[in-house]
Parts: sequence; C-alpha cells; structure tokens
Amino acid sequence: MVEPARAASRKGLQWILRNDVTKWVFLGILIGIVAGVGSIAFYFLIKLMTGLMLTGITGGFVPPEPPLGEGGSLAYTLGHYRWYLLPISLAAGGILSGLIVYNLAPEAEGHGTDAAISAFHNNNGKIRSGCQ
Repeated sequence: MVEPARAASRKGLQWILRNDVTKWVFLGILIGIVAGVGSIAFYFLIKLMTGLMLTGITGGFVPPEPPLGEGGSLAYTLGHYRWYLLPISLAAGGILSGLIVYNLAPEAEGHGTDAAISAFHNNNGKIRSGCQ
C-alpha cells in the first residue's frame, strides 16, 4: 500500500518540476514558508531572550512595547525593579553576542556586505557555513 502512494507522490513531484513556471512557483512558495517559519522562530527567540536577560536579571523590568502601528506611548510608567542592574544586563547581552561572533562566526563581523563582495570575487561566491 505504501508503494502506490510513493509512486503517486513521485509522479506529482515530477509534474511540478517538469514545467519551468510551476517549478519556480513551487520553489517560491516553499522558500516563503521556510522564511516565514524562520522569522516567527526568530521573533519568539528574541522575546525569550528579552525575558531572560532583561526581566530575569533586573527582577521585573519589562521594556515598553509600541502599540500596533507607528509610534509609541508616552504613558509608560516605570515599575519596581532593580534599575541599577539594567546596564549590567545590557552589557552581558553585548558580551555574549560578541563572544559568539568572535569564536563561532568571525566572518559575520560587521554588516556583511564586505564578506559577500569578497566571497564573490575571491571564493567563487562561497561563504563558510556557520556549522562546521
């Protein structure tokens, strides 16, 4: 029973990849889904690290979030937290990100344009993968 299903899915994939337009539409949709899931994961990881580094270390500081749309609110009030630990929390995050870039991915240093141009001209467009 598995073989007919596998053959049908293989035939469907061959039909998609046979025509140039359907192939590129299929790849565009697939890339869009992967990019969307990746951006959602990145957003929630930022929220998690904000909670751990800012709220956890300072004992209750919650950064103000802008309302939906442009601009912010002037009605933000400071809560009861250890305000003197806020610079320490920010410095710890900066040191941690600096150590990650320095040790794991030195080519990610800076804005990345120089690395992309150098890879194009000198390395046949290859940039070292982050996981080696």
